[in-house]
This record gives sequence, C-alpha cells and structure tokens, in this order.
Amino acid sequence: MLAAVLAAIALPFVPTAGFRFVRWDDHLHVFENPLVLRPGSESWIAHLTTPGLGYPTPITILTYRLEAAVFGLDHPGAFHVANVALHLVACALAFGLARRIGLGLAGAALGTLALGLHPA
Repeated sequence: MLAAVLAAIALPFVPTAGFRFVRWDDHLHVFENPLVLRPGSESWIAHLTTPGLGYPTPITILTYRLEAAVFGLDHPGAFHVANVALHLVACALAFGLARRIGLGLAGAALGTLALGLHPA
C-alpha cells in the first residue's frame, strides 16, 4: 500500500526532472545564496537563522548545499529530483506515524496522499 501511495505522490512531480531554476526564488535559496555557495564564509548563526531569507530554513539550506556539492549548479533537474525524493521520505514517515497512532491502511493512505499532493 505504501509503495502505491508514494508512486501516486511522485507521479505529478516527474516533469520537474526537466525543469530549470527559476528567477522567482531559486536565486535567493540556491544559486545566489552564500550559505549554499560559500558555507565557510558565513557564521553558524547565519546557517541556523538564514537571515537572507527572513525566516529560518537551516535543513532546507543544508540540503541545497549538499546538492550543490554533489551535482553542481549546472544540473537543476538533479536538485528537483533530490527534493522530490526527500518529500517522498517525509511522506513515508508520515504514513508510518499515521499507522503507529492507530489509523488503518485507508486512513493512513488518504492522509499521506493529502500531505504529499497538497500544493501548500
């Protein structure tokens, strides 16, 4: 059941593998962000509070930094695929939590689908 739920969540995201970076917020978060490009040039407080973004997103910035180190900035599709994979891991954890707190398979699947496919 979990595999089917994760496949249903992943399917709408398949096209993102071919997407490029966009000028909406990718420059702030990734390809012009000193926390991603030059992590050693910033303080630990900056890494934890991400002041350039106006709100703390240290885990997100850490994943972007790792993706930039592994894939480089010339492969935005790899960033998208890696982030979809992380999203699927979060959904699988939510499914497991739903089952652990007593939801049946159908309830856990429906909740996980709502989490995985909701645009927010």
